[in-house]
Amino acid sequence: MNTERLHVIAMAVVDDLKKTGVESLLNNLNNALQNQITQPQQSQYPQQVASNLETLYEKLNTASSNEFSPAWHLLLEELGGKYTIGNKLIPVLKNIFERNQITTTIALKEIKEIYSSINNFRTALEKIISGFQALNIGKEDLTQGECEIEILIPRKAVDNNLYSLGEELQDLENIFKVFEEIITKTCSGYKVRTISSTDFMIFLCTIPPVALVIATAMERVLAAYKNLLEIIEIQKRLSNLNTNKKIISDLKNDINTHMKSEIKKITEDIMKEYYIKQTPNRYNELVTALNNALNAMANRIDRGFHIDVRVMPVKEIESSSTENIKDLELKEQIIKIQSVTKNLQYIKTDGDPVLLLPESETEK
Repeated sequence: MNTERLHVIAMAVVDDLKKTGVESLLNNLNNALQNQITQPQQSQYPQQVASNLETLYEKLNTASSNEFSPAWHLLLEELGGKYTIGNKLIPVLKNIFERNQITTTIALKEIKEIYSSINNFRTALEKIISGFQALNIGKEDLTQGECEIEILIPRKAVDNNLYSLGEELQDLENIFKVFEEIITKTCSGYKVRTISSTDFMIFLCTIPPVALVIATAMERVLAAYKNLLEIIEIQKRLSNLNTNKKIISDLKNDINTHMKSEIKKITEDIMKEYYIKQTPNRYNELVTALNNALNAMANRIDRGFHIDVRVMPVKEIESSSTENIKDLELKEQIIKIQSVTKNLQYIKTDGDPVLLLPESETEK
């Protein structure tokens, strides 16, 4: 992770913790639990514990950090802040109270540890922010209406090899240029904003209309993959158990056949919704190119890749006069992007890939 991206993530997390007031709410919960332990005969203290928990869950569920992209959450995990913000903290808290319904002293001890962890994490981030500001290190944030594509490439998918990574980046460019041509009729390419390196993360610049069609495509391919996920996991378990090879092969073929059919439908729908009309001959070529690009996306999901889109909202537009039509269209596109990206959940895959969909005409 580069310093400019760390800077903007740190500021977003600190802002989120302040707005939700998680530390203060956890401190109130600590006090209520302490009172319940020292004065068990007083009925109001268990009620205070329940009330504080309810308020805490409500605040965590409305935290802005819940809208962080999977790439941001993975970067936060690197920093040790996986369960310190937003609704990811809720199951941790619920688990503590489910395990310690009688032994409230243990619950208090674990809640205090969470409070201390969050407090230390926030303090460390504030020191980072202060240091960056003192050194005049900027933050890699988006301007109004600006979009970026976030791509997570697992190291094992490219064998941690420079040549394989270079080939993968070329393949990704071929995938994304199809979406650009569908919307803009041209293929000008994508500028790289950032490259991070724990798992390789590539951040690319793009415009809202292209970001919208990429996010929509990813959402639909992900949904189709999730519908097959249970069968895929069964196939992988059978492989590990050395089951009859023909059974495994037949199941694998069925999965690929079904996914091909689903992607064909997604291709047709996206062309109907987003295609900017050109010559009829080019339309057929783009249908084929898009179908191959969606196949490539599905193959990469199955190998642990993730593709996401991040966008910076625009300010409220009060007037609907002619000069603001473009602004209103931009705002509508951004709202759609934000709605779609909520469904772009990262799927962590294990075992060997199952999908082997063709990514070019020669592979067919």
